[in-house]
Amino acid sequence: MKKIFDARIDDKFNWLGVNDELSQQNPSYIEKYGLLGSRTWWKFYDRGEFDIRVSRGVVSFIGEIKDEFNEIWDIVEIDLGDKKIEYDRQGFWMDGAVIVGASIEFQTVKIIWNWLGENCAYIDLSISIE
Repeated sequence: MKKIFDARIDDKFNWLGVNDELSQQNPSYIEKYGLLGSRTWWKFYDRGEFDIRVSRGVVSFIGEIKDEFNEIWDIVEIDLGDKKIEYDRQGFWMDGAVIVGASIEFQTVKIIWNWLGENCAYIDLSISIE
């Protein structure tokens, strides 16, 4: 598989918005693990401290769609079997390996957004395609 995205080395990946939101919603996370994407945070990652998931799917659509407001979006749609997800087609999604029918693998980390643990998000850490 060809890795088209790796958050550890991609200098264009923007952790800032995620860290801003997390610092407001769950500051104890940052106190414990450091800012997402920081050297401290990656040390915890390397030690297996986080809930990491690997998902596999297939690129099912590439192109323009209209949303409910008639705005046109250029997207990549991934069929994960139980659900479909969409990404804006920009940056690494423009790679020539991203074609309909290509197998794709995501590695994500689960982030708890509030101290009660009721809200969470999955942040892409790496994406590979075949």
